[in-house]
Amino acid sequence: MGPKLNNLFIIPFMILYSTVSFAQDGKTPPAPGKAPGTPPPGLVLPIDDNVWVLIAAGLILGIYFTKKGISKTSGS
Repeated sequence: MGPKLNNLFIIPFMILYSTVSFAQDGKTPPAPGKAPGTPPPGLVLPIDDNVWVLIAAGLILGIYFTKKGISKTSGS
């Protein structure tokens, strides 16, 4: 795809996207206090308990992809 053909798709998409973002509902925000749909106090969400799992998974994936990239560049 050449640059002109890319612009043919990208520019209309950007125009339509900006139109949608400006066409949002103009409701006033809710009053301060308890927001609707908030969990009751004391209810622990899973991400609070299992953050260490996310960190460990990130470290493992980071080490894996780093070693994979190093092994590709060294040729072994």
